[in-house]
Amino acid sequence: PLGLFYYGENEWIIQLTGTVGISFKYLLGILFYLKWKLIKKNRGYEILDNTLSYNKVFGIFIFFLLFWGLVYGHSNASVLFTFISLSTFLLFIVIPRLFRYDELIVFNKIIFLFTIIHSIIAFADIVTSGFFINLFVFGRKTATASVYSGDLIRIIGGIFLAFYSMIMGMYYLVNKKHDFKVWFLWFVVLSSWLFILSSATRGWMIASVLVFIVFLFYYSARILLSTKAIVGAVFILLFGLLIMPKTLETNLRASFDRLSTVEAIAEGDMSAGGTASRWDIRGPRVLTRFKESPVVGFGYSQVSIDYLDVNVGNHSLLLMGGVLGLSIVWLTIIALVFYFYRLDRRSYGKGIFVFGLALIGIMTIHSTSRTMISYLMPADSAFLIALIFNNVNAIVHKAKYIN
Repeated sequence: PLGLFYYGENEWIIQLTGTVGISFKYLLGILFYLKWKLIKKNRGYEILDNTLSYNKVFGIFIFFLLFWGLVYGHSNASVLFTFISLSTFLLFIVIPRLFRYDELIVFNKIIFLFTIIHSIIAFADIVTSGFFINLFVFGRKTATASVYSGDLIRIIGGIFLAFYSMIMGMYYLVNKKHDFKVWFLWFVVLSSWLFILSSATRGWMIASVLVFIVFLFYYSARILLSTKAIVGAVFILLFGLLIMPKTLETNLRASFDRLSTVEAIAEGDMSAGGTASRWDIRGPRVLTRFKESPVVGFGYSQVSIDYLDVNVGNHSLLLMGGVLGLSIVWLTIIALVFYFYRLDRRSYGKGIFVFGLALIGIMTIHSTSRTMISYLMPADSAFLIALIFNNVNAIVHKAKYIN
């Protein structure tokens, strides 16, 4: 509801959605800001803004793109779209300051609960080949979370929820502060991971596998030295394999078959066996216009709106900000990953590099599946990244000033 939705010629719907979305986001930003001011004043909660300091160059470049876009002109639609997208950056200003550590524990408990419920419903939909969901929609097959593609049922809705839960479960496993039971955390991590794999969305699958493998290697000593962690992981894995229905196993195998089409790209088939259009159609379309302004792109202009494609993240960054804009985004993320690594090496930051892995995963998704970071920032990914910053700030603050 916070973005623009395109319904063919029904332009009035675009206008209405844009107006409601922008009003809601700005109101949300003001309310959150007031809450933060009250926390800071009444509770003496001094939040760390180190993560935000890495975004200064990014912010300055946004202002440049606003003026640069005037060179190429605007329409009513491009002005509205730009105004709505800029409102999304309020999330980066407010949410990293929003919750304290104890408040995040409560928040994450709620998120874990919803993730588990959502995963169970999704798996039930796969096992029953859509019958479970159809009971609730009276056979109309309007459930947005299920996409039927031959023998494969792709679970799409809730993938952000699953990714966040997987990351937070990993952090609490390594942190060992006993805020959650070890077996419960493994259940959250593995069920969230299975949910992402069942989505058959190649970018998310690649990112989740990469994050999970690096997590196991990087924190192997901590995990292997914890008897509870080993027993919990083995128990959940064995139990899951024993009770996994054949339908779910078959669907999961079909998901990996869809992932295997990536091999075709390495062999020169940019359509991935006819299953993807990002690299042979969408990407080249964006790049043909980018070549006309390769250094700083087209900024916030009608040209950017006309050629922007959310399915090719890096191409769209080049279109709006050119090579300079793309470099700023990637260097900002790399700087943040190293910042989280340094925090992890300090005595008060154990486990924080998990959030660095999250950023690596997000950029993997950005490069292979959909736009996650942009100068026209998607609200869903902005909220996810800002929430990661909030966790980091709250963890460091608690360890540095309270413990």
